[in-house]
Amino acid sequence: MEKIILTLPSLLIKLREMYYVFVAAQFIGRPLNRPINWAATLLRQVCFEISTHAKLSLVRGGS
Repeated sequence: MEKIILTLPSLLIKLREMYYVFVAAQFIGRPLNRPINWAATLLRQVCFEISTHAKLSLVRGGS
């Protein structure tokens, strides 16, 4: 199992990109079901990565 260590700025960039894609999908007028489900899945993944990163930081004693 490989460990992926991401910095907070890279997580925020991922979150921002997800938001832009979601807004673009709404603007284009595609059926919203799929983009909403996709965005929710990505948001769950990002939250999981943030919590994992926070736990890793706590274990290491900060930073």
